Amino acid sequence: MRKLLLGTTAAVGVALIGATGASAQQAPTVRIGGYFDFSLGYVNDNADRNLPLAGSATAPAGLSRWDFRADTEIHVLVQGKAANGLTYGARIEFEMDAVGVGSAGTAFNTDEMWMFVSSPTLGTLRFGDTDSAAGVMQVRPPRYVGFNGLRVNWVRQGGTRYMFAGLNDGADNTKIVYLSPQFAGFDFGLSFALNGGEGEREVRGVGVSPTSTSVSLAGLQRGRIDRENELTGAIRYRGTFGAVGVAAGFGFTTATAPANRVATAAPNLGLEERLAGRTQNPTAYSFGLTVSFSGLTLGGEYTWGRYAGVSPGLTGPAPGRGDSRHWLLGAAYTIEGITLTANFGRGTQDTNTGAIGDHTSRIWGIGATYTLAPGWTAYAYYENIRDTNFPTAIGGLAAGQRRSTDGLVIGTALTF
Repeated sequence: MRKLLLGTTAAVGVALIGATGASAQQAPTVRIGGYFDFSLGYVNDNADRNLPLAGSATAPAGLSRWDFRADTEIHVLVQGKAANGLTYGARIEFEMDAVGVGSAGTAFNTDEMWMFVSSPTLGTLRFGDTDSAAGVMQVRPPRYVGFNGLRVNWVRQGGTRYMFAGLNDGADNTKIVYLSPQFAGFDFGLSFALNGGEGEREVRGVGVSPTSTSVSLAGLQRGRIDRENELTGAIRYRGTFGAVGVAAGFGFTTATAPANRVATAAPNLGLEERLAGRTQNPTAYSFGLTVSFSGLTLGGEYTWGRYAGVSPGLTGPAPGRGDSRHWLLGAAYTIEGITLTANFGRGTQDTNTGAIGDHTSRIWGIGATYTLAPGWTAYAYYENIRDTNFPTAIGGLAAGQRRSTDGLVIGTALTF
């Protein structure tokens, strides 16, 4: 399969490069884009209660339920046109407040960075650190701004943070991606990555010195401690029937489990990757459907597979564990610059322990977004998450207990 995909990708690349057509070439132009987001959040999480102070047996009242948050990225967008009609360029996304080992939350690094070559008749080829084809093309229901934002950005991390992510969510590992043109409403995509690493260095971003001669196995890009030979694909249909718009799709991701396993506390690895011992090969599959009419959009998705952690398809479960799954529904209505959205979903992951049962999660939330001016929006959302049999101890919460998280977020975002 790996040789077949690489051969197919090479053939597509040759075809794109050799595409002909009378067209005036254009030198690459550079545009600066990005976003800035500021928000105020109220969070009520039972894992915040009865937390002992460091070096003391005293139990304080708990964490503050209020906080501000700011997030921003700068995007460099490059695009040119060849004499044969091909467009080409690159996209580089700079995170201005990245958090990492030894960072105070103000580090400067890249989120995604990739180059592309595109033809309206042959499709688009991307190569670099970017989302997988399955992630790019997955059909998902409408979701309010900040969906899953409480669990990801506001509350204490630990265990499985949430179960409702898209395929390969957050996987910007270095890869090759092919996205086809649309034929009679249908299009498809494929992507391939050799491993789960990203970037241009031999050393992964795990807080080790790049100049060290004794870098641990977990610190090497080629250390084989992450998934390998990752293949993803998707097929999608988008069309209209009178005043009704329909989108439907199926996506998959599969990879080989890491050949080497090491016990490590590296912060960029998932829960299963921090455990010694070989895992199962990760797989994930997803169906999605949306229907739109007169400002109203309804949709749903069902995702299942042999995976663990926060993102379907990234990490295989430990031996003996079964499948994970989730379903999610969404509805959105837009009128006079205001979009109202509601979501509800349930998810399950196999813990395979005698002490606690399967970890289950239920989420519901509502949100509103208002366009103040071109590129400038205000938003608010309320989110409620209930976890049964939470898999690990976190804060004042013991493993196997029920975790309850709910909160309200109000913010504004500028996109440019």
